[in-house]
Amino acid sequence: MLAVVAFMLLPLGLLELPRSLLATPAERRFFVSVVLSVIGIGFKLPFYGGETYGLYALGQEAPRQNSDAIRSGPAL
Repeated sequence: MLAVVAFMLLPLGLLELPRSLLATPAERRFFVSVVLSVIGIGFKLPFYGGETYGLYALGQEAPRQNSDAIRSGPAL
């Protein structure tokens, strides 16, 4: 859950950095990196959402069905 909050706050922190890079050669590269970071974060957050809520639901349902499939599946 902490990673979700961190990834949500990361773009806000990145948006404050351009003030120190104004009128420098690194300004354009920084802008491109911020755009790519925001896109990457947008792809990462749904994964964490599925992990946070989906795995919790699976963990609640497995004992009700008396199933060991989650703990001892073929991937383990």
